[in-house]
Amino acid sequence: MKLSSKRFLAEDFKDSPELLPLLTALNTTLQELQLLNINKVNIEDNLNQEILELKFLNDSVAFPMRVKTKFATTPKGLSCIYCQATDGTTASNTPWLTWSFANQLLTISSMTNLTSNKTYNIRLHIIYS
Repeated sequence: MKLSSKRFLAEDFKDSPELLPLLTALNTTLQELQLLNINKVNIEDNLNQEILELKFLNDSVAFPMRVKTKFATTPKGLSCIYCQATDGTTASNTPWLTWSFANQLLTISSMTNLTSNKTYNIRLHIIYS
């Protein structure tokens, strides 16, 4: 989407002087949006969240599983948003994860509701403060 660089001018609203403060705010906001677009800033890169994709064999050797995260702050929460075995079957229940966080490492100590000795692809949605 191409943003226009047109500004709202006071002369265009001579009959409505009460709009002048609003025009200043609108012009500032539009200028900031245009700068964001020019600098290729996107929403995904600026939200405190990430999605991790993992592939693992669900056995006792798989845990604890340690993964370096994008952010250094402690996550507010974590949820599994996708889970499928590599044989094409899906988990009958949502996996429940027991996890901890230190030194930018997410440690998953267990994952329940999955069939043992099956390989899974999972996606975790991690939200930070």
